Amino acid sequence: MNEIERGIYCFKIIAINDRSKADMILASIAAVVENPPDNLIEFLFSNGGIRPYHDEDTLDERPYNFQETIAYMEEFRQRLIATIEDQAP
Repeated sequence: MNEIERGIYCFKIIAINDRSKADMILASIAAVVENPPDNLIEFLFSNGGIRPYHDEDTLDERPYNFQETIAYMEEFRQRLIATIEDQAP
C-alpha cells in the first residue's frame, strides 16, 4: 500500500466515524493548496514522511518540484472527496 492508498484508507475510516473531521481535513488541504508555504516540500516530508517522486518504480526517481507537489496535494484532495461521495447513501 503506497502513501496515497494508506491516506485514503485512513480518511475513509475518519469520514465514516466523524464527517465534520473529514470536512476539516479537506478544508485544511484546500487551504494549503490555495496558499502553500514556501517550505511545503520539506514540511510534508518532515511531518508526514511524504515525498512525491516521478517514476517511482524505476531507478530514475526524481522528486516533484514545488508546483508538482501542490498539484499532487490537490489530486489527493479530489480523491478524498470522491471517497466521501462514494459513501453517500
